[in-house]
Amino acid sequence: LALSGDGARLATADETGAATLWDAASGAETKRLHVREALKQMAFSPDGALLLAASSAEPTVRIWEAATGALVATHIGHRSMLLTASFSPDGLRTATTGADNLTRIWA
Repeated sequence: LALSGDGARLATADETGAATLWDAASGAETKRLHVREALKQMAFSPDGALLLAASSAEPTVRIWEAATGALVATHIGHRSMLLTASFSPDGLRTATTGADNLTRIWA
């Protein structure tokens, strides 16, 4: 579950590997993103333009444009399950920590 900073968008995930974007005011579904695995964590970039999703099954983070659903980045580098993932305050980088005891900064 993630809420954009301006409160306009909500993102939810289910166990089938689908992430759904919603208009928070109307409750209308705006975009469905199909992922291959269940998601552990999601976060919007500070400006709400991007959605980050971390897999619970593989050490992968994917980033989509929230408006279009276009995949813009995939980060793979941990050797085991991801524990946390987030955007930097300026939205230019992401940070991840994994069960492999590593923290990674992605540009």
